[in-house]
Amino acid sequence: MEGFADHLRVVSFSVSNGRHKFDGSFLAILLVIWVLGLYSDFALTLALLPVVVLTGLCFAGLGLAVNAISPNYDFFLYYFTLGVTPMVLLGGVFYPPTALPAWLAGIAAGLPLTHAMELARPLLLGHWPDAVPLHVAVLLAYGLAGFTLGLRLTRKRLLR
Repeated sequence: MEGFADHLRVVSFSVSNGRHKFDGSFLAILLVIWVLGLYSDFALTLALLPVVVLTGLCFAGLGLAVNAISPNYDFFLYYFTLGVTPMVLLGGVFYPPTALPAWLAGIAAGLPLTHAMELARPLLLGHWPDAVPLHVAVLLAYGLAGFTLGLRLTRKRLLR
């Protein structure tokens, strides 16, 4: 029974730490969007909540996994340089993935940030996104896989 209790403590710690950070950042970005008028339809901005939750789950899981394997603080530079930065550049944050060459657009189509942007951008522009089930499924798959891996690695590191 003790092993199960240890597992619950790792899960509880990981989830509560991520949720605490999420609450503040989500409220802050929604306030910026609303105050600056960066939306076309106010009601559709409320539909950003599940998009942000799923995207946060993806990156929290990946971050948790990287945190569990990192020997020191400098290791996080690899995560941002080799993982996050290319994802931001290819994921449709600054320009649509359709502007990329076909082979690069194919790679970008597999990134979680691309799917998050395909959901968020239309909501801010005032219309419902296309292919919602596909984008949600991809975000859920990345989120669950990343979080499961992150919890396993964290548990292994904390309980050894």
